[in-house]
Amino acid sequence: MTKNDVEGFCNTIDKIVNFSCSGNRLENVVEALIIGAEDKSPEDELLFIADNYSDVSDLDKLSELNTPVRVLLTASSHGINEQYLEIAYKTGGSVHTKDVDISQTKLKR
Repeated sequence: MTKNDVEGFCNTIDKIVNFSCSGNRLENVVEALIIGAEDKSPEDELLFIADNYSDVSDLDKLSELNTPVRVLLTASSHGINEQYLEIAYKTGGSVHTKDVDISQTKLKR
């Protein structure tokens, strides 16, 4: 994998996800992102690598997150989990898969 090999990076993450639960449990995603954003400045953003098959258990805490989240989704060949679209939209972030980049402008349509 070369320095700018996004596809290779995504393929590696897909392999990792195949060894995980792959959607068999809920994740405390927003709580983890809030903790990750604690020492960030307003111009910083978070990169979150997410398993598209795992649902988010704590979307109700999303209003507490004030840092843009760039969501890099694995296992998204059969569609994108709407919860990750919501995280990106409400934080001013974006969603990225191996094949698609969904910017904030596209999320607002």
